[in-house]
Amino acid sequence: MFVAALTVRPSRQRGLELVRLDNRNKNLALASVGGRVVLYAPADESRRGYFGTATIAEVRPDVTQRRFIFVVLKEVRTFARCVALEDLPMPIERGAYRPDGTINFSYFSVGIRALTTEDVKAVRALNAMYGEAGAVRTPAPQDLEDLATRPIVRLRRGREETIRNVRLRWAVLECYGPSCAVCGDSDALPELGVYEVEVCHLRALERGGPDELTNAMPMCRKHHWAYDWGLFTLGCAGRIIASSRMQPELHKRFNGRQMATFPKAIEHWPRAEHLAFHREYVFLG
Repeated sequence: MFVAALTVRPSRQRGLELVRLDNRNKNLALASVGGRVVLYAPADESRRGYFGTATIAEVRPDVTQRRFIFVVLKEVRTFARCVALEDLPMPIERGAYRPDGTINFSYFSVGIRALTTEDVKAVRALNAMYGEAGAVRTPAPQDLEDLATRPIVRLRRGREETIRNVRLRWAVLECYGPSCAVCGDSDALPELGVYEVEVCHLRALERGGPDELTNAMPMCRKHHWAYDWGLFTLGCAGRIIASSRMQPELHKRFNGRQMATFPKAIEHWPRAEHLAFHREYVFLG
């Protein structure tokens, strides 16, 4: 399902798997996770116009410059050639055209733009005309049977879950930053929007914890694993409490810290009941 158009400058990209955009439409970007987008190269590119399609896999904040976001793309498929606006068989992104038919190029300055129902029809027609047939795998009969019998509701729920996960990771990175809240380590590459920390649910989802910021914290892989297994826990104000079963080498990984880092805004702090649940039912003591 095509949901949006994405402005990409191929001449300034190392590849098409990671695109940096302004954050004016970040909510649309987050809502488009799992959906297909059509790729557009602006007029000042040597090869300009619509040039391919992709699926948005993830959206990440740029923690160094908040006015930008990173959009992770997968299943990128380029057209046989770039199709300039004047060569389109039918208009795409009708909002870019003035009543007299001239093009308002400022419309394309926003990195990601929603597609209307009519826009989607035009994108499909363009994809059918210029899409690379060789880039699309012909499904086997078993694949078609699976698709035919797979409930649509399950597919929709799967995408909704993916969007929720991306939104939560975004909120955690914005509130805490890209470092582990327990040990302070950060193996991030901010210029690429690559962050090593994982989202740790303080009270596990399968044990009734909500999928929201006040039940989440960024942790490096090692401390995420140790927390989930009860090798340490947290007091209500963030005091780190190590289990007597924790190995000395693992204890050193706290880097001498006795307190976890909490967000500046108190309303974003972990809720006391989630931390208390972990101390009572998960912590090994």
